[in-house]
Amino acid sequence: MTELSPENAALRLAKLRARQILQSNADPLKHARDFHQMWVDADYCRALSEYGPLDEDVYVAQVSGQTDDQIRAWLLEKLKALAASLHSSRLHSNKVAAKLIYSPPRASHH
Repeated sequence: MTELSPENAALRLAKLRARQILQSNADPLKHARDFHQMWVDADYCRALSEYGPLDEDVYVAQVSGQTDDQIRAWLLEKLKALAASLHSSRLHSNKVAAKLIYSPPRASHH
């Protein structure tokens, strides 16, 4: 078994969440905030820096005059890219069992 860092665990969870949203045909606008807590729990890791603030990106797009349909299409592309990278980023072959160890980082003062 292999331990994953909180950053790698959060990235894998984010990829799985993106796949779930896409497979369920859920409205991505309702799930833009789903990735924020993963990003926070992983201490604002670089690997999730593109996905953690999606809800803020949606807000900026809305106040900038983009339609929900435009934002939804953009979000779908982001989620597809994240979900597609799930298989390409596997740390071990299928023959090796991996154990996800995910514990929130110690309190930080941001």
